[in-house]
Amino acid sequence: MLIGDPTKSKTKLGWEPKYDLAMLVREMVEKDVEVFRRSGKTQFEHMIG
Repeated sequence: MLIGDPTKSKTKLGWEPKYDLAMLVREMVEKDVEVFRRSGKTQFEHMIG
């Protein structure tokens, strides 16, 4: 598991993330659905190759 702490970036650089977790997950799922639809394969077929 990867765990990051952006505190130093926020305090020293004023950095703020462009995406929150919900936005990131939504974008990832949308892209996966797009790939599945274009391929004509089911999710199971993608998993088994």
